[in-house]
Amino acid sequence: MKHPILLLTLVTVLVGVFACDDDPKGNNANNANNANNVNNTNNTNNVNNVNNVNNVNNTNNVNNANNVNNVDPVQFLARFQEEVIAVVCDQFINCPEPDTDITFQTVEDCEAFMGLFAAEMVNDARHAIAEGARISEANFDACVAAIAALACGEDADSVPECRQIFNGVKTVGAACSVHMECASGYCDTSLACPGVCAATGAAGDPCEVVDACDFGLVCDTYLGECAADAGAGEGGPCHAYSSGECDYGFSCVVESGEPEPVEGTCQVWATEGEACDTDWSGTLPQCEPSLSCDAASGLCATFVWVGQGQVCDDTHRCDFSAQLVCLEVGGPNSLCTRIPGDGEACMMGQYCFWGHYCGADVMCHPLKDFGATCAGSDECQTSLCGDGGTCEYDPCAEELDG
Repeated sequence: MKHPILLLTLVTVLVGVFACDDDPKGNNANNANNANNVNNTNNTNNVNNVNNVNNVNNTNNVNNANNVNNVDPVQFLARFQEEVIAVVCDQFINCPEPDTDITFQTVEDCEAFMGLFAAEMVNDARHAIAEGARISEANFDACVAAIAALACGEDADSVPECRQIFNGVKTVGAACSVHMECASGYCDTSLACPGVCAATGAAGDPCEVVDACDFGLVCDTYLGECAADAGAGEGGPCHAYSSGECDYGFSCVVESGEPEPVEGTCQVWATEGEACDTDWSGTLPQCEPSLSCDAASGLCATFVWVGQGQVCDDTHRCDFSAQLVCLEVGGPNSLCTRIPGDGEACMMGQYCFWGHYCGADVMCHPLKDFGATCAGSDECQTSLCGDGGTCEYDPCAEELDG
């Protein structure tokens, strides 16, 4: 099987959290592992904002029979894709995170990339609508407006309307595959998928995913409990390797020593020429987003953009919008390498840029939408080619490869 190169953990993420969040069968591992083959990203807060412009991800047939609001689902999902991409890219450009390998220079570059996989964003929504979920245009409008007003670092999970765009009708205990099928907004798939609709928790209750918490709360994944979205400022308490515990502009710094410390304090991002965390030990601050942590000097330094075939490292970045990624291709240095797209020969006979697959003709082709004819699951943006030879969607599919 010839797989596309999946280049953005941020997006794996963007479209991977909603079906079976607990992923007991490793359904999301395929995307994550392919992403690691190319580049890793640590864009945590933007990932959260991306992930939570409502539990929206993947697909099935859409019928309007249960849509009491008389909203045309096809038209709404098209609008949803367009506006979510705009909101996500605005956040990505205007609220950049430190230590982010994949960077876009403009909103337009980001939107062009996001458009490559836009269909993936609605698969779960279509599935939920087919299972009776109702669309709330009012909540969607309120969600988009609220996100636009969020300060950098604030979590879209804290906006109740963002988790109530697609509202399920199944009661607690009913079988489910995605959160949007459930009236509570939480489908518990921690033990199996399909799982069951479950009640959400109040502040202090245990959680593994945000959907397990009441609307308006977030899940503190380090403490494993539901909580209000409230980051700490300078000197505030935090935990090593956690996300979202510090306000935007701060990172969690711990003291060195054994055993490995867990508790630390929020400290302001390092500026140019200051020492930075080169080994991810958490003992020094992260560099502010306009800088990179230079492993050679151990200091924050300005980065520059480099083109195809040029040496890339901490301070020399590839232009991702031009399908360039920093890869080890033999020799002492990593080079900016262009990953082929539509109509181009597959890299190494099997790899293509995000949103494409390598066909039997060893050429890259755009991934096929739900319902399209397919010969294998790697051709489908749903990651599943059904027995009838068409792209299908199953939120709980154990086998993603055909």
